[in-house]
Amino acid sequence: MNRRRGDLTSAPRQRRPRRSDRRLRAALATAAVPVVLAAFAVAPETAAAAGPDPFVCTFATLSDPDRLGVWTWRPLSAHAPLTTASLNTTSMDVRLGSVAHTSATRRGTKVTVTARAYHYWTSTHAFGPWTGVRGTIEYAAPGQPWRPLKYAYASSTGRYTYTYTTSQHRRHRVVIPDQQVVWGAVSAATPST
Repeated sequence: MNRRRGDLTSAPRQRRPRRSDRRLRAALATAAVPVVLAAFAVAPETAAAAGPDPFVCTFATLSDPDRLGVWTWRPLSAHAPLTTASLNTTSMDVRLGSVAHTSATRRGTKVTVTARAYHYWTSTHAFGPWTGVRGTIEYAAPGQPWRPLKYAYASSTGRYTYTYTTSQHRRHRVVIPDQQVVWGAVSAATPST
């Protein structure tokens, strides 16, 4: 069926996503939900008795409802000639993933920095806004190290916005520290504005 311009039955034209939206969607799509490999190494004194491969590997896949925090892996059994005493006990820190995105615009000497923070939500099995998280908006002049500019708290939509005045051209980023059950994130640097 041919559709003419102005025909009421034609589908509405969709807005093309802005470049920053496409980058953010790509970052969210590639952010990984943790999959964990646990390997128990054999103590050195029994490595010779273990043969050519002194490692016993156990693979564990974690899913959303699993408990977050520090997990301790203790061996329950071993194949002869090894014993459970000859295997190491190991720990791992299980937290949710996060991602941050920053953009900056300039009008004369006023620079507006906008940052967004998202983390994985086990309730929806997807990334969503990270509300209330404290982040540090940082800047760097060309060839200079990163310096803190402003501490900010994310809004209910996971956004930070800060406007300041400077004549210098700078790059910007947001740094979110690790939280109790969520890994922190550092956004990519914006182009110099």
